[in-house]
Amino acid sequence: MKLQSLNQVRIPVPCHENWDAMTEAEKGRFCAVCQKTVVDFSQMNELQILDFLSQKKQSEEICGRFKTSQLRKTSHSWADKISQKLRCFTLALLMVFGIPKISKAQLHEKPDKTEHLQGGVSVNHATSVSGTVKNKETQIVLPNATVQLWKDNQLIYTTKTNENGFYEFKTIEEGTYTLKISKQNYVPYIINEVRTAENKRIVADAELYKTSKSTKPDKETPHKVGKICIDKDK
Repeated sequence: MKLQSLNQVRIPVPCHENWDAMTEAEKGRFCAVCQKTVVDFSQMNELQILDFLSQKKQSEEICGRFKTSQLRKTSHSWADKISQKLRCFTLALLMVFGIPKISKAQLHEKPDKTEHLQGGVSVNHATSVSGTVKNKETQIVLPNATVQLWKDNQLIYTTKTNENGFYEFKTIEEGTYTLKISKQNYVPYIINEVRTAENKRIVADAELYKTSKSTKPDKETPHKVGKICIDKDK
């Protein structure tokens, strides 16, 4: 099964064995403690890593060594956006008030060594949430509707429906989410407790009511379930 992103790759329990003390081996180094070859993923790019892991059986245990930056989770949360704004604000202050002088000694300092993480590799195989959004009365598909996945009152993923009213979130982490769908001139649609699990494809279709004079445009109408189908054989 082809992996889509390094967001699917984790090292749940890091190993602290000395990498330099291990003997060289093909693809990495051999650890005498666990009697396994530790694959050196730090020398691969993202496509090479995904291709390597995609070819392995799900039951096969793999030990690996990564740069911590390779497994740094990419998030679309508002917290990350705020943090980016703070960095921009800090840079603007430095431009206004001047950048502190750096000594010659500081200029000759060696950069920090790249941090690495090694241990048993855990892969979350392509869990996805997808569906089609339609007009409730006419059954016509609704393109360009906004679809959001929330978790613990935090926006995690967002996308738009295509010309066929279809949306899809790929490589979703296992957990329980709230799905919110909105479009101008339509009553927002909410599906609570969308539970994702490894190797399952969640299909969550939605049918939106058009707003009327008696309906407030910003009113959210929660729906207990909606139309959800779980395909276990993705």
